[in-house]
Amino acid sequence: MPLNIDPTDGNIVLQSDQVTYIHLSAFTASGAMVPNPTGDVDTVASSGPFAASLAFAVGVMPPGSSDPGDPCVVSTPLVLQSNKANAGGNIGLVITDSAGLVQQVTKNFDIAPDMTALTTGLDMTNSFTVSQAAPTAPGP
Repeated sequence: MPLNIDPTDGNIVLQSDQVTYIHLSAFTASGAMVPNPTGDVDTVASSGPFAASLAFAVGVMPPGSSDPGDPCVVSTPLVLQSNKANAGGNIGLVITDSAGLVQQVTKNFDIAPDMTALTTGLDMTNSFTVSQAAPTAPGP
């Protein structure tokens, strides 16, 4: 599944009620994906003023994903929201690689609440009335 990218700043937007697994890959100079060097170990950490809002860990892609068991970065939001709407976000990801591979992550992360509609109903705080002629029917 592709990541949600904010078109205004290019940040990766993670939903606060979801843990996101992002495939961790090695790339050639031309950008082709290749296996990590044998024995290679990666570590990850969040960076920036709002780093405490998002936990990163190295893990494996879960069952049901396109590449179960492959290495990945597990992204766990620790707050409901950290993005430009509340003057947060722009959380960096730092990858340290034991084989000396250069980090290629150039996007920052934001956290947003899940805004998916699940139910419908009445907004009891928002109504409006207009006058009408009194009905003539007496009612039940």
